[in-house]
Amino acid sequence: MAKASRQTIIDAIVKEVELGKPRGYVLGKIGKKWGISRTTFDRHWKTANDQHSELQRKAKEAADKVYIQQMEQAAKEAVMSKIEKQEVLTKIARGLIPLKKAMVVDGSIEYIEVVPDWMDRKNAIAELNKMSGDYAAIKQSVTISKVGKDLEEETYE
Repeated sequence: MAKASRQTIIDAIVKEVELGKPRGYVLGKIGKKWGISRTTFDRHWKTANDQHSELQRKAKEAADKVYIQQMEQAAKEAVMSKIEKQEVLTKIARGLIPLKKAMVVDGSIEYIEVVPDWMDRKNAIAELNKMSGDYAAIKQSVTISKVGKDLEEETYE
């Protein structure tokens, strides 16, 4: 029975708690090894559990932080910026990017690279117009009069 420091005993208890050992098992093992009383063990047990909980909390925070960083990175890589989208649509509108279209060849569907046709180009231009706000509604004020008497003024889009 070697004399151990308080922290050494607590560290040994923390290791047992991490392994999922119950209090009674740890009391028997640690009590025999270092010859400590049940009351002393209970104080160390409480401290060890508090330290274990704190370690778990810190580990969870670190894991959450890493997860958030990975998700942010994935979002940056997966989602195109507005400018990137406009660049792709512009290239389609100019016919610079070949598109893959499904075509029936000998009774089976095959994807063949083709130059964007007129409809693809028109759709790309329409999408660019929507992105830049060229199709935004214009608000107009309309006054309706009936028999020389103005009725309420309404705004229509």
